[in-house]
Amino acid sequence: MGKWGSGELGFFSDLDVIWIYQSQSGAGEHEQQQMERWVAEILRVVSTKDSSGQAYDMDTQMRPEGSKGLLNIEVSAFKQYLRERAEDWEWQSLLRARVVGDVGWAATLLPESFSEWGGNAERRTSTVENVRVMKKRVQSERATGDHHFKLGRGGLVTIEFLVQALQLYHYSEQRSYAGLSCLRAIAALRRDRHLSEEQASMLNANYLCLRRVIQYLRFLE
Repeated sequence: MGKWGSGELGFFSDLDVIWIYQSQSGAGEHEQQQMERWVAEILRVVSTKDSSGQAYDMDTQMRPEGSKGLLNIEVSAFKQYLRERAEDWEWQSLLRARVVGDVGWAATLLPESFSEWGGNAERRTSTVENVRVMKKRVQSERATGDHHFKLGRGGLVTIEFLVQALQLYHYSEQRSYAGLSCLRAIAALRRDRHLSEEQASMLNANYLCLRRVIQYLRFLE
């Protein structure tokens, strides 16, 4: 998920993860508990600090139900959650999702889910409007100071949300825009004439500039 999923990790980036498994015995309670223990142990090992520092900071808050949900969700339950209860911001975040693990069923999980979601034009339109609302909320609640290069007006997240809104709005069974980094999504939208050459060039240049500035500032913190 996040910048790990889209291949855009920077310095000090954490790893956004949703853990999903396929039941081998009917998704019984014992199996679920065992999976939870495995994930908890992986998180502990990866996040433990020693004399060399810490490997990674893993964030599991994007999973269904957030901190209230299971650490590891069975795939059929995950599909049901997407169909029935997933909020618009969750579909937005799934645009950057990438499967990590060599399992056949996982390869079709996201394409099939997006295909079902994208078939509803009214849903796509309402989702885009909610992306705009979410951007305003992020800016008002989390951007500090007059100039916040990531969260403020005209910042990095402004570009990402704009591009993701276009990805969602122009999604179709014939043209999927899921699984792309921001720069690749800009290129794909330009290719399909949803962005002009000038617009794509401006977004591309400003995105790269803001990424560099944010990385430099993090080294100074």
